[in-house]
Order: sequence, then C-alpha cells, then structure tokens
Amino acid sequence: YTSSVIKNMYNGILYSSQEEIKFILNKLKTMDKEDIGAMGKNAQKTVIERFPKDKFLNSWAKLIERII
Repeated sequence: YTSSVIKNMYNGILYSSQEEIKFILNKLKTMDKEDIGAMGKNAQKTVIERFPKDKFLNSWAKLIERII
C-alpha cells in the first residue's frame, strides 16, 4: 500500500534494507534544500489529495458510532 502512495524521492522515500537507508541518507546530505523542500511539498499535496480531512473525520465518526 505504501508504494502506491509514496513515489520514491518525489513525495517521500522508500527503502527495503539498511544498505538503502545508508545510501539515501548520503544522498539527502548532498541534495539542495530546494529539492528537499519540494519533496516535502509534494508529500503534503499527496496527503491532502489522497486523505481529505472530511473523509477522515467521517470515518472516525462512523467508527465511534459503531463502538457506542
């Protein structure tokens, strides 16, 4: 599921091993602040589009109603 939402180095970072984490950390050290900022903005945009606040609140309200 995660890889269907996160696009590596566009709106987040995906890894599957410790070696990849080391590579990614080294890459992040050399990236421009603007590129890192853009990745953060892309992540924020993805969350807003994929998980709208009203849908989230409705889901919680339904869950609470079922429990009570």
